[in-house]
Amino acid sequence: MLVVGEHRFYKEKESGLRIRWHCSMKSKTKCKAFVKTVEDIVADIPVFGKTRTGNPVIMVGTYRFNKVYRSKGPKIRWTCVKTPFGCRAAIYTIDDVIIKTINDHNH
Repeated sequence: MLVVGEHRFYKEKESGLRIRWHCSMKSKTKCKAFVKTVEDIVADIPVFGKTRTGNPVIMVGTYRFNKVYRSKGPKIRWTCVKTPFGCRAAIYTIDDVIIKTINDHNH
């Protein structure tokens, strides 16, 4: 078992030194959250924060994602700050839980 903050994850798939962990609530609530580790180190933990002007952002490794305000309902789309330059990477969240990642950076 892996604990990140208040969340628990169970080993799902192992490939060499890499391990994918799924949310402990996956079977009960169909939670899609997961964590990847490489050599027992959590890789790219998402950090929710705010910009200097107070706008919400998500940092994943060296990439920053801004909230798309035209998102409706509880599902929110976050796009890479390099979107104006053609980057197609995005994150989708529901109640601050990442449910989908499109890791298609062009930079």
